Amino acid sequence: MSIQTNTPISTRKDLRIWYNDGNVVIIAEDVAFRVHQSILSSNSDVFRDLFQVPQPPTPSDGDTFEGFPAVHSHDKSCDMAEFLAVLYGGSQSFSPAVLYSLPKLIAVARLSHKYQCEDLLAAALSRLQDVFPTKFASWCTSTLNAPESGPAACERPRLAHVISAINLYRYIGRNDILPVAFYFCALVDPLDLINGVSTPEIGTIERLSPSDLAQCIRLRTALGIRWTHCLHYAVKTGHDHDNETEKGRVCKIAMEYLLQSAEETFDDVGCGYGLLRNWKSSLPVGVIDQCFGNFTTIWSVTQKELWGDLPELCGLGEINGWSE
Repeated sequence: MSIQTNTPISTRKDLRIWYNDGNVVIIAEDVAFRVHQSILSSNSDVFRDLFQVPQPPTPSDGDTFEGFPAVHSHDKSCDMAEFLAVLYGGSQSFSPAVLYSLPKLIAVARLSHKYQCEDLLAAALSRLQDVFPTKFASWCTSTLNAPESGPAACERPRLAHVISAINLYRYIGRNDILPVAFYFCALVDPLDLINGVSTPEIGTIERLSPSDLAQCIRLRTALGIRWTHCLHYAVKTGHDHDNETEKGRVCKIAMEYLLQSAEETFDDVGCGYGLLRNWKSSLPVGVIDQCFGNFTTIWSVTQKELWGDLPELCGLGEINGWSE
């Protein structure tokens, strides 16, 4: 970021963030935002220090925009727009009643860290934990765990955004959301992780670092082994009804069908290695209530055990606040 860079001739105003009483202009890419030095300085240590640097009494034309000091940023204009909008909106911007997309949250968190806006960063990270929870109870209602079809379906985060979130947390030096994000990445085709994924908003390619890519592939292998063992155990142990009765035979066949269909979808996104999935809508017709209860009880214990082990499986060690 600099005050000493010529303004591009093609620079255009962002009228959403253009305050007529503003006294400084921030320029990101080819977009100009007219804002107030006082608001920037009171919220950001970086901007405060920047504005305290003595400036020439008569700035050159290249250092101004429409007569106001121009601060040039190397950030994307769309990210700067989201950051400034939230900066001016205050704490209400992250109210639970306000819907905020994952890419916008990531952009705000990244720039809040860059410009040392600690309160804004904390608020953004808190909202990100709604998507990438650290507690098992929260995971059960997370969009990452939601079915992609049926009455309870909702839009799940895109892989590009999950990778972007991982890169953000590596950038800011935190790891609390990484187990869930790594788990999500372990469910997808490894080629997508290797090749990178395009973001739908601006078309940039998001890629994991080589070490994180290797970790996701190792996690995929570990989950595959655990998946096979746990599913066989839950099916075999869950069915304890008398096989001599008609209901018992039907239930046994249904449970075996469940095991077979699960093995056939081993590599299917959201199914293969889906140790943290909700099985209720997947159980076939014919499973007796008692066996269904046994299966779900065993599976619930399995899920909680995996949740507790997930940070270690991801190579992250102990994470503060990680719990059931």
